Amino acid sequence: MKELFSRPGAKHTEVICPASAMVYRLGSLFKKAFYNKKYFLSVVLTTFIFLGLGTAVYAESVPTVQRGVIDLRNWNFDTQGKVMLNGTYGFFWNEFLEDWKEPSVYMSVPSSWAAEKAGQGKAYPSNGYATYTIRLLLPKGAPSLSVYLKNRFPSLTVFANGVKLDAYNPSGRKLTDARSSCFVLPSGETQIDLLIQIKSIDHKKQGIYNPVILNKTSVLESSIYQRKLIEAMIFSFALALGLYHLILFIFRSKEISILYFTMLVFIVMIRILSTGTMIGCDLFDLSWMATLRMDYFTFATVSVPVILYFYELYKKYIHKAIVIVWVSEGLLYGILTLVTKGSFFTSFLFVHQIICLFEVFYILYLIVRLIYKKEQEASFIAIGFAALIITSVIDLLEGMDIIQISATLPFGLLFFLLIQAVSFARIFYFEKRESELMRDKVIASSDQLGTFITEIKKVIEDLANEDSVLTSNMHNAQSYVDKISSYIKLVLEEVSSQKTSLIDTETNTNYLNTFLEGLDTKITHQSEKSKDAMDKLTDLIQNTKLLTEKFKVIQDNFINIFQANEVGKTNFSKMTKTISDITTRSAVLLETNQLITQVAEQTDMLAMNAAIEAAHAGDAGKGFAVVAEEIRNLAERASAESDSTGKIIKQITASIDETASATDVLAQSFTDISDKVTDFEHMLVEIATFIGHTDAHTTRMEETLKEVLEEMTALKNENSRIIETRENTVSSFGRLTKATEKVNAEIDSMLDNITNLIRIFSKTAESQEQTREIIGRLNRLSSQNQEVVADNNEIPEI
Repeated sequence: MKELFSRPGAKHTEVICPASAMVYRLGSLFKKAFYNKKYFLSVVLTTFIFLGLGTAVYAESVPTVQRGVIDLRNWNFDTQGKVMLNGTYGFFWNEFLEDWKEPSVYMSVPSSWAAEKAGQGKAYPSNGYATYTIRLLLPKGAPSLSVYLKNRFPSLTVFANGVKLDAYNPSGRKLTDARSSCFVLPSGETQIDLLIQIKSIDHKKQGIYNPVILNKTSVLESSIYQRKLIEAMIFSFALALGLYHLILFIFRSKEISILYFTMLVFIVMIRILSTGTMIGCDLFDLSWMATLRMDYFTFATVSVPVILYFYELYKKYIHKAIVIVWVSEGLLYGILTLVTKGSFFTSFLFVHQIICLFEVFYILYLIVRLIYKKEQEASFIAIGFAALIITSVIDLLEGMDIIQISATLPFGLLFFLLIQAVSFARIFYFEKRESELMRDKVIASSDQLGTFITEIKKVIEDLANEDSVLTSNMHNAQSYVDKISSYIKLVLEEVSSQKTSLIDTETNTNYLNTFLEGLDTKITHQSEKSKDAMDKLTDLIQNTKLLTEKFKVIQDNFINIFQANEVGKTNFSKMTKTISDITTRSAVLLETNQLITQVAEQTDMLAMNAAIEAAHAGDAGKGFAVVAEEIRNLAERASAESDSTGKIIKQITASIDETASATDVLAQSFTDISDKVTDFEHMLVEIATFIGHTDAHTTRMEETLKEVLEEMTALKNENSRIIETRENTVSSFGRLTKATEKVNAEIDSMLDNITNLIRIFSKTAESQEQTREIIGRLNRLSSQNQEVVADNNEIPEI
């Protein structure tokens, strides 16, 4: 849509029709007013001050409900109008009353009973039911009065003086659960006890959280009917405008701003159905919960198409991150209103209201900036959105219970749509003027086209003449080029044959070079190996001599070891004999010890008998008894010592036996050592013989290696002379190859030039054919242009 916003040019300023002129003048007037920034800001500020002062004056002059009673006996409904029944009502929790009862608990209205400040510091649960009571003291002769509750609750019952009241329902529909909330009070009464029964709803707020209005029945019924009629008219107008823009977007799909404007119209149209008098319930039997979701969904998403619309038209003034955050927040809250319970998504209303206030301030800032920058058609967009924003702010403040005023958003929407219609009328007016300007340009260009075609005909005739001459020259040049090409091909074949022979010869030479280089390398390598072998053989001869000498020393040492082993063997035999003698003598000592033990035992027996006899002798045998006792003691000591000696002798005998066994093993070891030394001596003799033979062979090998080394040196010198000859041959082949390549390069260059020349001839022939086709088309167009020029002179007015 942005490309449609253009200002009229300097030409064609005449008036096409009175309606278009009026629209243009009206637009100019709005632009002048908005380009005066001080005037615009003053109007906005005055509007808000007026609304605030009006609300404050009204709040001070109207009586309020005090402890469930309101005194209206001095109120004139004919001149003073409606009364907002705000104040403290009697409140009966979880009771449905039909007759008056003096209250002990009071609840502020309008407010939710779940709020602590409403229930005098006590908050009630969200689930439950209650009865609100209010006593109306009315003047005598008061007209027929009605009470109106803004909320169309799904469960709402009203009693007046013990009588149930019927709700006023102008549409007559009863399928929806959202009942009408306007009730006619009994007439002719000066005191009316009003009882309002309400059940809890799926909402954060509970109870009477919107104002209750008391006014004349005729005025309320007329007001409700007029509001429904206005909302229905605005809904119809918005529906038509939305469908028109939707169809317009189908034909102008590249203008995304039209789609965003259409989305805005449909969202506001849905909001009209769910707010105000909730005509959606009357027209389409929408449920109360459906209208609640529609109300909150439209409130959450109405700003999304607004910012997208501005961003599409004025991208350079809006940062993309702001748009992303703006749209994400609106869509997220909108989705919550569709998929969660009412008590959940309504709890976030205050947060979204605060966000909306910031968004409104940003839009106002953006509008002022657009006006300051004098953007095209910014004044009309600013006027429409300013009206919509002001009415939206009023609606927002009224929803937050900050001000008490009727819904103004439908009127703001109507004004917004009208302004947009004026903007579109201006666009179409400018498009019509542009079409007329284009018509004049087409007529002027048709004359120029006729002159141009005449010149083209002359050029065509000249081109036809030149074409015949060019064709003849091209045929002659083509024949010469063909002959030159045949000659060059013969030369190229001969050069190619010569080059192939050179390449084969060079290949064979390279093979020979490779073989000679490998042979030289192998000869050098073999010579080095022969030198190493000779050096190692010399070392081997020296080591063999040293080994022979060492073997002689080892043989002498083994002879000494053999002799020492024989001496040790002789001495060991003597030691064995000595140990045998000791064993024999130990046996004699053991027998002697046994004899001593027997003598001691017999002596002990004799001493015992002597003691017995001395005891028989009495005093005469006492001396003999003493001697016998001493002999007995001596015998016991001799027996004890004999036992100890016997044990020692046995231990010595056991040790001697063990030593004898060990000497047998040691004797066998001496024998084995003697045998091993003898075997090793024989082996040393064989090794010495082998080393002698090896020494003779290595001497002969050393002489042979010296002869091989001399032959290898002569072969290496001969190979060096062959390599030098080969390098000279390779150098000659290199120069010959370079000369051949140079000839080939010259021939290739000549062939490329001939090929390019042939290609040029082909392109020239193609261009000639195209020129002939263009000449034919120009002839046809020139003949058709005469008819077009005649038709242009009869172009109808747009």
